[in-house]
Amino acid sequence: MARRELDRRPTGDDCSSIAFLCPQDDENTEIVSDWAMRLLSHPLVQAYSLQLLKRAEVSRISAETAASSAIVTFYFGHGEWNRLYSIRTDLLDFENIRAAAGKLLVAIACRSARELGLFATAEAGVLAYIGFSHDLILPGEDHAGLFEDAVRAGILSLLGGSTVREATRRIKNKFTEAAVYYATRGRNHQDAVLASAFAHWNARYTLFHGDPQTRLANIDTPQPVT
Repeated sequence: MARRELDRRPTGDDCSSIAFLCPQDDENTEIVSDWAMRLLSHPLVQAYSLQLLKRAEVSRISAETAASSAIVTFYFGHGEWNRLYSIRTDLLDFENIRAAAGKLLVAIACRSARELGLFATAEAGVLAYIGFSHDLILPGEDHAGLFEDAVRAGILSLLGGSTVREATRRIKNKFTEAAVYYATRGRNHQDAVLASAFAHWNARYTLFHGDPQTRLANIDTPQPVT
């Protein structure tokens, strides 16, 4: 079966920029940052020009710069209703989210889609925002790696040419599959009961704001100033 995610591969001068922001503040953000690192070798990621910022490289200024220059910024870290933040500083919030106007944001973080994502798309010109409207909860042990798979599926779907709606649905569906797995075939694993409940929770609170039909191929690539 042909894979739709291979439909769109930027090449040469058309190689658009994407950004991965990984503050890596604590154990939980190290986990989701590891998910990001394991994506780096995938052909769909390598097809783009990647801005990778880790640890102290992720500052308020660098987050703004990445969000303004990349067609999509993927953030792997802490979030609150109204901000994405590291232990060092607030990174993106109501005051500077306009840096991502005309672009996409994907926040693998708690809560931010509820208020920041809505403001970003309704008031700040961001085309679409994918994230979680409540806590993103991880089990103590995800033996089958299904929580990572859910996030990975959505990111690769978006990079491969899917719409924002389709990529969000991929994340929700994969978390739902994880919930079913840990309630049935994987029920003997340690933390299976919690893993099933948390996967169901994450599926419920995965959402997007903005234009559901947005695709990366439709976003203008910023041109260098000469």
